[in-house]
This record gives sequence, C-alpha cells and structure tokens, in this order.
Amino acid sequence: MEKYTVSDKTLITLYSEGNEEAFEQLLTRHKSTIYTFIYLMVNDTPEAEELLLETFIRVVQEIKSGNYREEDQFVPWVLRIACQLSMNHLNKRFE
Repeated sequence: MEKYTVSDKTLITLYSEGNEEAFEQLLTRHKSTIYTFIYLMVNDTPEAEELLLETFIRVVQEIKSGNYREEDQFVPWVLRIACQLSMNHLNKRFE
C-alpha cells in the first residue's frame, strides 16, 4: 500500500477551497482502482470509461455542493457512487 505525503482528506479540503491541482492528485491516485471496479461490473471498456467520467463528475458536484462528509473515506465513498451509476447503467442496458 502506497503512503502519500498529503492525505485524501487534505486534498479534498484544498479542492473544495478552489485548488484544482488537489483534485487532479486525487484522480491520479485513485483512477485505476475505480476504473477496475467499474469495468468488473460492466465488462465493457468504452462503457467503463464513460462511467468513470460520470463518476468523477458526480464526485466533483458532491464535493462542491458540500455533500462530502469528512468522516467518509474517499475511495469507498467514490466506489459507492460508481456502483450506483454502474447499476443504473446495467438496468438500462437490460430493459
């Protein structure tokens, strides 16, 4: 497990205060894990890429609106968003 000099919590605080680079660090740090999770759910590369983008758009919206609670751990929180979006996508696929 990698150790980072700046915690996710600190990066989220910096991002919510307007530091765009902080979000880029979060994205770089966790994109692979989140993409893999989504891909394993939908089993399709283009759909997984689209859902990854949708996930991070939702994450940005939630952080900027103040809906992220500091007691949440960032990655599990993002994975819950990714799971919800993926399930919605799969439900539409099989309708």
